[in-house]
Amino acid sequence: FPAFLSTMRSPLLVLLLSATASSVYFSLNNGCSYTVNWYEHHIGPDPLSTLAPNTGIQVEYDLDEYKFTNGINGKTSASLWPTFTHDQPIDIYTVDRSAGFDTPMQISPNGANLEYNLGCKNATCFAPNTSKQMVHLRSNQYNIWFCFPY
Repeated sequence: FPAFLSTMRSPLLVLLLSATASSVYFSLNNGCSYTVNWYEHHIGPDPLSTLAPNTGIQVEYDLDEYKFTNGINGKTSASLWPTFTHDQPIDIYTVDRSAGFDTPMQISPNGANLEYNLGCKNATCFAPNTSKQMVHLRSNQYNIWFCFPY
């Protein structure tokens, strides 16, 4: 099924298909017309994965802080992390437009669409800004779409 991941400088997407309590699984989908590179947390010399247009992969991470970067020329920054500071375990994710939010993205299970326009309605223009965090109940499965067909 279509997916969307792009080269990045910040964290981004994945579907979590994990059955164990210590792992999180992400399904990364690239629905963009361009290749998306997947980096873990900070951009290194090489991406962990490269997704051609209209392809997808699955990745597994330990259940701690998981961050990703993406975007053409590394302009989009996003992160997804677990927290236990509330009554129920939740995950929080944010998109930081500090370098230019340039890749449309959707994160499920809640299906929130993360905008990439200059007004950055759903993205923080300057970090840290917790007013635009998106919160959902803990899951071990996430689906991240780049260039989701809205």
